[in-house]
Amino acid sequence: MTSFSSLCINLNLDLAVKQRPILPSHTEKRLENYSDYLAYFVYYNIMDSVEISETTSTPRDVKRRNAISNVERRSLRKFAQDNPKTPQRLVKQWFEATFGRVVNQSTISDSLSSKYSHLDLEDGLQKPGTWRREKHAKWPELEVALIDWVRRSRGKVPITEGAIKAQAARFWSRLPACKDVEEPTFSNGWVCHFKSRHGVKGHKSIQDLPTPITSNVAEQLLRCQSAVAAYAPKDVFNFCETLLYWRATPNFLRRDAQGICVDNDKMVTTLMLCCNADGTEKLPLWAIGKGAEPRSFTAAKVDPKAFDIKWMHNGKAAMTYNIMLKWLRWFDERMTGRRVLLLLDDFYAHTSAVQELVSNQKLRHVEICWMYDDTSAIHQPLRQGIIVTLKAIYRNQWLEYMLLMAEHGRSAVRIMTILRALRWISEAWSKINPATIEYYWRHLRSSVTIGPDQATLINKEAQALLDNVSGMIGKLREKGVVTEWPSVEDFIHPTRETQVFEAAYTAEDDILAESDQTQLDHDPDDIIDDMPRIGIDAAMQSLMLLRRYEEQQLDANPDIIRQLSVYEGICKERKARGEAK
Repeated sequence: MTSFSSLCINLNLDLAVKQRPILPSHTEKRLENYSDYLAYFVYYNIMDSVEISETTSTPRDVKRRNAISNVERRSLRKFAQDNPKTPQRLVKQWFEATFGRVVNQSTISDSLSSKYSHLDLEDGLQKPGTWRREKHAKWPELEVALIDWVRRSRGKVPITEGAIKAQAARFWSRLPACKDVEEPTFSNGWVCHFKSRHGVKGHKSIQDLPTPITSNVAEQLLRCQSAVAAYAPKDVFNFCETLLYWRATPNFLRRDAQGICVDNDKMVTTLMLCCNADGTEKLPLWAIGKGAEPRSFTAAKVDPKAFDIKWMHNGKAAMTYNIMLKWLRWFDERMTGRRVLLLLDDFYAHTSAVQELVSNQKLRHVEICWMYDDTSAIHQPLRQGIIVTLKAIYRNQWLEYMLLMAEHGRSAVRIMTILRALRWISEAWSKINPATIEYYWRHLRSSVTIGPDQATLINKEAQALLDNVSGMIGKLREKGVVTEWPSVEDFIHPTRETQVFEAAYTAEDDILAESDQTQLDHDPDDIIDDMPRIGIDAAMQSLMLLRRYEEQQLDANPDIIRQLSVYEGICKERKARGEAK
C-alpha cells in the first residue's frame, strides 16, 4: 500500500493536518495509528474528486455487494408470475423503478429460477427485510418440499432437528430429482444452515385440530340438509374435482396404425368445478395439468383464459393444498357482498387449505359444510350426475372428432391436444342447463320438488347422450378404429377417473405433488399442433361471409345475424386501436 507521506505529497496535502476526521466506530477500531487513520480518510473522502496519474500507487478498490432481499425477490417473482409474457428486460426495468436500485440482468434471471421457488409459498418463512447473504441450498427441490412440510406442521407437531432430518430422508427417497442419487448425511450443520436460510424456529406447542364427524350417512345427510336450508338456493355452492383422461378411446390402450403404443393413462388433467343449487351460477373452470405452458398453447397462440378456464400445473396434474388455497381465496373474493355456503368433501387439500384461511380469518364471505366419507359419494350434487353429464357431452364431441379424422385417413389420437380438450370441456360446461343442475341437488334441498315432467325430460336428455355415444362407438368399430366395446358408462366415466382421492393421501403426498410444479415448462404428454395466427382482416372477411350466408337462408336467424354484426364491430374497434394485425 502507498505510504501515508507519498500519498499526501501526490495529493498536495498539508502533512500537518491536525483535525481528526470522524469515521464509523467499527472502522476506527481497525486503524492502528493516526497515519493509517488519516490515509483512510483521505482515500475514501477525497480520492473520488482528485485525478491521480497512472504511476501513482493507490489502494485497491473495494467492491461492496448490494444484494437484494428476499422480500424484494418475492415481489419480483410475483410480478413475473402475474405477467408471464413480459420479457425479463422489462421485468428488470419494473424492479429498478419500483425499488429505486440498479441490478444486473443476471440477478433478475437468478431470482426467477427455481432456486428461489420457496419464496412463492403463501406465508413464507424468511423474515421480512432480511438483507444478509445466504448460502444457496445444495438440493433446492428437497428444501422446497421440506419448507412446505415445516410450514404445514407448525403448531401441530414439534419441529425438532431430529424431525427435520427424518422428514428430509423420507422426501429424498421419493423426490424424482433425487432418484439414483446417493442419500447424503443430513448433519446437524446442514439442519442449522437450513433453519438459518428459511428462518425456521422450533415450535413445540401442538394445537387441537378439528376432528371429522363420525356419524352414519343418514345423520350426516340431515346435518347437510339443515345447513343448506338456511341459505337461498343461489347462495349454496358445491365444489368438486374430477380426473379427465382427455385422450382416452374406447380401447383405452392400443397400438396405432404405425404400431406405436398409445398410453392414454398419461393424458390426464384434473378439473375443478363449482356451481350453485339452482343452476344460475356455473363458475369458471380451473384445470390442472403437468406443464406450466403446454406446447399446444404456445403453438396455437391461445391462452385457456379465452375459454374462461384458469390453468394451473404441477408434475402430477393433481389437486394440492396450494392450488386449493388459491381457489378458495379467489372464490371468497368473488363472493364479496354475499354470504354463501360451500359444500366440500374432506380430502386433505380441502381441509388443510380451509384450516389455513379460517385460522387467519381470511375466509370472510364463505361458510363451509363438510361432507364426510360416504355422504360425499352418495349425496354430493356434482358427483350425483353433473360431472357425468359434462363428460358425456365431452366424450361425444371426442368420438365425433375421431370419426371425422378416420374418414380423412388420419389418427385423431395422434393429433389431439390438451388445448382442444379444454375448448370442448368449456363448451360442455356451458351446455349443462340449470334444470339438470337443480335436479341433482334434490337430495340436499328438501324443499325442492322435481315434477315428473321435469325428471322425465332430464332423463330423456341423459339417455339421448348415452345413445349418441353408443352410436358413435358403433360407427368407429365398423371402420376398425375401435376394436373393443366397453360399456358406454365405463367409457364416459371410467373407474380410474372416480378414484381421484385416496383415503391414505397425506401431507407428504401433497407436498411431493406440489414440488414438481417448477420442473416442467411443457407437458411431456402434449403435442404441437402449430396453427398460424389469424389476422384481423381475415377474421373480418370470414365474419362477413358468415353473416351473408345466414342472411340468404330461408330460415335465417336474426339473433345470429345481429351477433355476427356486433362481433364485426368489435373487430373494427380492435383494428382501429392497432391491437390486432
